[in-house]
Parts: sequence; C-alpha cells; structure tokens
Amino acid sequence: MEDNIVVEEVQNKKNKRIGKNVVFNFISQFLTLVIPLITAPYLARVLHEEGNGRVAYAISIITYFIL
Repeated sequence: MEDNIVVEEVQNKKNKRIGKNVVFNFISQFLTLVIPLITAPYLARVLHEEGNGRVAYAISIITYFIL
C-alpha cells in the first residue's frame, strides 16, 4: 500500500518537471524566433552595408572553423 503512494508521488514529481520543461522549451523556442526579428533591422540600420558585410564575412569564417 505504501509502495503505491510512493510511486504516485514520484510520478507526480516527474509530471511537474516535464510540465516545467515544456514551458521552458516553448519560451526558449519563442525567443529564438523573436529576438532576431527585433535585432536584425536595428543592426542593419546601425552597421550599414559595410558593417553588415564585415559581420557576414566574420560569421562565415567562424562557421568554417566550427565545421
């Protein structure tokens, strides 16, 4: 009888953790989509063509070495 209660408590804790993980994952994915939509136009205005070209070049070099 006590074993069933312990198993149920463990299951409830796991369900709560899974729920929290789902919420945090949703927030993470949402911010991953929204932040570039906000920052990209600002950076394009501030850096102009030459600055954007330098950033793109630097990112391409970094990506090459990461691969």
